[in-house]
Amino acid sequence: MQHPTALITFAATIINRMSEISELISSIESKTEQLLRHVTAIKTQLRYQEQRNADLQQMMGEKDKKIALLEEQISRLQTARPVPSNHSAPSSAQEANAKINDLVREINQCIALLNR
Repeated sequence: MQHPTALITFAATIINRMSEISELISSIESKTEQLLRHVTAIKTQLRYQEQRNADLQQMMGEKDKKIALLEEQISRLQTARPVPSNHSAPSSAQEANAKINDLVREINQCIALLNR
């Protein structure tokens, strides 16, 4: 039969080890909860970025359509009445060309921003 103090020492060692294991389990649970919070935050950010990407893709499609429409209008205007290269052109034609050029520049800037 074993000595009572040896049994008490053995029981104390087991209790101490169980306490250490309990602390490790608590630490693992805490870290797991922290990781789950991070995963949730990352998933939320991902959904936001996916929606933003879809919105930007839609805007880019709309801008592409607007560019095609404006290029078609420019083509029709040039076919219907070529713009003279000298400065004797009527002011309304120059204003129209300037406005179209401004719109095309603005659209190109938008596309450049979307492509970043």
